[in-house]
Amino acid sequence: MSWETYVSTQLINQPQADGTFIENVCEHAGIISHAGAPWAYSKDFAFQEYDTEIEITDTEKRTIHVNEMANFLDSMANNGKTKKDGGIRIKGQKYMTGMYDSDTNICYLSKPGGGACIMKTHQTFLVATWNGALKDSKGIPQNKGTCNGVVEKLGTFLMASSY
Repeated sequence: MSWETYVSTQLINQPQADGTFIENVCEHAGIISHAGAPWAYSKDFAFQEYDTEIEITDTEKRTIHVNEMANFLDSMANNGKTKKDGGIRIKGQKYMTGMYDSDTNICYLSKPGGGACIMKTHQTFLVATWNGALKDSKGIPQNKGTCNGVVEKLGTFLMASSY
């Protein structure tokens, strides 16, 4: 199975016991090497690099340069926290670390109306985002339970396969 197939059939779409899929359970997903090289991304997903304005105080703002991949890698090396300007961002959206489980190497992120789940395997990071304003093919809003579940299931499989 190709890495793109894993992204589309195990992260974006959730396999069912009868061989069918619940489609669009996650908004975006990717498989990334520990060095930051993309192995596979879902459509319209990629870490970005850009300048953005952040609020320092109620009256002071500052423009910073954000390298989402560098910030992502730094956060995964530091239990879900980064000291880099801009914090953890995926596709221009700022995320906050809700929890980092060092036993399973899973990081749970949140943002208003959505979130993400990241799992570190032997060779990769699995990343999936969810957006509560979007619905899957059964009409159920995307949610953290499903997103976390598909990431954890694929991550467990890849770990058992030495990936």
